[in-house]
Amino acid sequence: LNALNGGVVRLRPAIHFVQRLLDASDVGDRVDSVKSKLLSRLHKFQIRYLEKSGTHTKGDNSFYCNTDGFLAYRCKDMAVEILLHLANNMSVE
Repeated sequence: LNALNGGVVRLRPAIHFVQRLLDASDVGDRVDSVKSKLLSRLHKFQIRYLEKSGTHTKGDNSFYCNTDGFLAYRCKDMAVEILLHLANNMSVE
């Protein structure tokens, strides 16, 4: 995914970020402003994969669990559109 300008982001924090941007932005330029800000900050929610070191045992998998959900994408613009749609249609937790 990364080779084609894509990636994987943590879904819950990204949606919360978009909801905060929507709440803080003016109604007139709301969507364009939020899209621009999210495009420039999408990397902050990016998942970075690291190899497991040999010192970890099979029972120590809690470090690798994720309860935020993931969004895999190949195009940043499409990821922004999806996150904007989800933020507009989900309640704030």
